[in-house]
Amino acid sequence: MDQNRLERWYAGIEAGDQAVVEDTKRAAKEGSAEDDYLLAVLFASGVTVPMNLEAALRHLQSAAQRGHAAAKGELAALAGESRPVQAFVADWLRLPDGQALSMSPRVAIISSSAR
Repeated sequence: MDQNRLERWYAGIEAGDQAVVEDTKRAAKEGSAEDDYLLAVLFASGVTVPMNLEAALRHLQSAAQRGHAAAKGELAALAGESRPVQAFVADWLRLPDGQALSMSPRVAIISSSAR
């Protein structure tokens, strides 16, 4: 979805414009992964449509099957298949190969550097 269309979509949703919801449903039926994903968000949050978690999951799965990256990631997280936040933090805080001289402040001698 191009940036202009997405901005108009958000403005329509904020205004409660049901025509925007109907256009999103139509585009999803025609195969738009992005519109399927947007419907998942609407149904999960109950914004402009009644909250319906089954419909949200159905649209999220459809978007993922059509290749939508965020939908794939969210399904993986829901299924417990994504890495826990602690693993990301541990990787980020891990010192590169080298010798730690001090942990506070963090000072190390790095044996090699990536170029």
